[in-house]
Amino acid sequence: MITNISIDTINSLTISELDALRFIENNRKQVLSFSSLDYVNLFTKKELLEKFSMDERGPEFLLTAKPYKHFYHRDYPYGTYGASHDSFDDTSQHIFGILFGAGVNKLHNYYNRVDSIDLIPTIVRKVHGVTLKDATGKINEDFFVNNNDLSCS
Repeated sequence: MITNISIDTINSLTISELDALRFIENNRKQVLSFSSLDYVNLFTKKELLEKFSMDERGPEFLLTAKPYKHFYHRDYPYGTYGASHDSFDDTSQHIFGILFGAGVNKLHNYYNRVDSIDLIPTIVRKVHGVTLKDATGKINEDFFVNNNDLSCS
């Protein structure tokens, strides 16, 4: 069993789905102690995105803190989008959604508070062209690039 491994070492590995599951099970304490950025770096390798047909046009991952713990905005690198909302765990109350990929507007500074409740109506509108009921005031066009082509490159 691996008792001490750096995130750089983990990121240098090429792992199959089964190997990833074994690693998580055998190193549960270490995996649970990763920051949100470490977690994303470990589980969003390009080959995994392709293998599971994940689309860069919107958030495909919902990260939740382990029980009694929280993620903080400091976990995000400069320029990464984050939003908080209630979690599955009553003691945590924090979930962060991360927007990444070719369709995210990286050149816009958005200074207003962003809640997860703003993200879903915006993504549905941008990707599918549908405005959800009760979405008035919750659509933020500047989350994404201004072109209509959000295909992955």
